[in-house]
Amino acid sequence: MDLLSAKGLVISRNPVNEVDAMIRVISRQGVTGFFLPRGFLASSRFLGIFQPLHWVDFLFSKRLDLRVIYDYTEYKKCDPGILDNAEARELLFDLVRTYSRLQDAKLPDDLGGLFTDVYDNLAKQGQNIRGLRLSFLMLFLLYEGIFPALKRCAICGRTHIDTNYFSPQNGGYICKECSIENQYSHTGKILWKALNYTLKNPEGILEKSNWNDDILRYTKVLTKYLNYHFIGGL
Repeated sequence: MDLLSAKGLVISRNPVNEVDAMIRVISRQGVTGFFLPRGFLASSRFLGIFQPLHWVDFLFSKRLDLRVIYDYTEYKKCDPGILDNAEARELLFDLVRTYSRLQDAKLPDDLGGLFTDVYDNLAKQGQNIRGLRLSFLMLFLLYEGIFPALKRCAICGRTHIDTNYFSPQNGGYICKECSIENQYSHTGKILWKALNYTLKNPEGILEKSNWNDDILRYTKVLTKYLNYHFIGGL
């Protein structure tokens, strides 16, 4: 039997019947479902291992269309620094809900690694959680391929956009003419600059979580944008 290895965060465990279960795991490779066969849930050795919010290194085999868990090599519980911090805990749960929409999807390397990178940053003491949320939002939009229009009007395609007019439902910045008959949010140039910075320097965004309040107040605008353009939202 050929065994493969995987490592990730268990985000759900659902019974299939009285003795079997399915779990879902977020890893750098994507969000994947695995079959937890009979005996695991009744065994004292495995009891409590494959639980939501546990990081697990494990071995599995492929049988027809199933990925069947065979054994585990290591596991650890969710970092207590996250669970004990209400803001950090809320962001982690939002991440899990968002990535859950990508069930059994093969993720680009950047998007697959983003989850674990954000988790690692969440576990750091003294981290600016509000700033990390904003950084995650901008990177997720970029890696998922739903980044807002910055150079041309998202409605008519004109190049003379106005950075005061950000339209979440229409896909980004719009021109003054299109703003007359369409809903938009006043964002000023500061959000436009932050989004441009994300495009030019995505690798450094998670390290730049010390955004000031002038930009942090637009997190709700980007969350609204995500809710329009990503199934399930945040």
